[in-house]
Amino acid sequence: MLTTVGLMEHLETRRLTARFLFHLRLVVGAALATIAVAVLALLLTVFPTDGSEGVAPASWQVEAVYWTLLVDTALMVGGFAAVLGALWVTIGEVFGTLPRQWVDDLLAEEVEEAASQRP
Repeated sequence: MLTTVGLMEHLETRRLTARFLFHLRLVVGAALATIAVAVLALLLTVFPTDGSEGVAPASWQVEAVYWTLLVDTALMVGGFAAVLGALWVTIGEVFGTLPRQWVDDLLAEEVEEAASQRP
């Protein structure tokens, strides 16, 4: 995300599509939501589930915490998948809008590295 924002001044912004901006916003939103859900999961793990230290929660409370953690974990996995998918598309859009000279230089370096690694 930070790399994309750092490259914004070098990108040909006239060629950026609304799809790019949508995916950029999706990445930020999904990342923040996933972090919030992860914090919720962290807070739920503090709930005492056994009878040690004189605290004995009711069985319905333990079941509620279990199911909440299960749903929370599913939401984290979904958020992570959304972030990765949106990042994939966003990076593709970034590479599509790089100045042509940069792309040619990157491809030339790749060819040189491949040639130097061959015996």
